[in-house]
Amino acid sequence: MAAVELIAHRGWPRHYPENTLIGFDAAADAGALYVETDVQLSSDGVPFLFHDRDMKRVCGINRSIADHSAAQLDRMHASESARFDDAFAAEPIPRLTAFVQWLLGRPDIRAFVEIKRNTIEHFGIDTVLERVTRELEPVADRCVLISFSYDFIWEARRQGRFALGVVLVHWRDRKADIVREIGPEYLFADVGFLPRWRRWNIEGPQVVVYEVDRPTVARRLLRRGARFVETFSVGEMIKALA
Repeated sequence: MAAVELIAHRGWPRHYPENTLIGFDAAADAGALYVETDVQLSSDGVPFLFHDRDMKRVCGINRSIADHSAAQLDRMHASESARFDDAFAAEPIPRLTAFVQWLLGRPDIRAFVEIKRNTIEHFGIDTVLERVTRELEPVADRCVLISFSYDFIWEARRQGRFALGVVLVHWRDRKADIVREIGPEYLFADVGFLPRWRRWNIEGPQVVVYEVDRPTVARRLLRRGARFVETFSVGEMIKALA
């Protein structure tokens, strides 16, 4: 197993605040060739990298990304102070445009960009898809749009502009009509709800399993049919599996 089979989940969160450019830089410097990030829209429709429905854990603010304008978010910090104290007190919440510029400077990196369901529910499929794909256009050939929202990925397929991944809500959904109709290039599955022991055979999409931080589990998953494993500990996993 090599770095080519690992996806850096939100960067390298074991050592850096998640979904920050410093975290992605560190993951890439450690040898990661694939990264995953999350996208939500500000109140005025600007895409930012952020995972949670509220900002309490990362920013210490008990409100959501959609409650703030882009200008307000630009003045906030993704410090994760409960974990890192003041070590990253000045680390910004990245705009998607900043992530695109980062990718342009890292031509060996491919990115999986997860569109969060709460931002789709708030702004609607068409608005979110237009805002995100417009900003990703310069690196479209190295980005895969993924989401738990099957309807969002179906519309993205209809527009036909990006490679796509379905994040399965249930393992059985891999056989759902809408997933078959989408024909995604990737299926993302939580390691916790995979069928135990037996190998799975899926024709077409490549299987990505998250969240995996143990090398023995990663090796077993690859033997059972996974193409990638996604991890919060990408540097440690690269070293252990080299």
